[in-house]
Amino acid sequence: MQASTLNRSLARQLPSGATLGALGRLCEENYALLMSLVPTVSSLKGRFCANPSNYPPLLMLVSRDGPYTQRLFMTHLFSGDQEAAPVSIPDAHLILYHDAQTLEVEHFGRQMILPVDGLYTNPGLYQKWRANLFLNRWLRFCLSHTYMLTEINKDK
Repeated sequence: MQASTLNRSLARQLPSGATLGALGRLCEENYALLMSLVPTVSSLKGRFCANPSNYPPLLMLVSRDGPYTQRLFMTHLFSGDQEAAPVSIPDAHLILYHDAQTLEVEHFGRQMILPVDGLYTNPGLYQKWRANLFLNRWLRFCLSHTYMLTEINKDK
């Protein structure tokens, strides 16, 4: 990512960044980050996993809503004790718009820290902006730790 893009990204961390224009630019940047992480995402459908050493596995479920729209579910699988099932956090439900080249958070499951009400006026706009800023940082983390997705069993 170029330095100018990074500077614009850092400027969005200020509270005044929660505008409709900033949200649109952030969703465009999230699209570019996802395309860097999974360049073939537009042709994917099914379950995929990345399991780098020393980091929790990343699970992605991809479905198609239309010719230009995909729904994604992304989460990390954290292992608890050996008897408990893995815990999935942050359970991100995303919408990928290939025609507009944007990636947007629809909602985060099972948590209330980053509520997304689907509103485009304040305070809902601020909540949506915060959720998409979190997604931006998370995608950057995945890119910096070389997560590489591979397809897993389609029958499950």
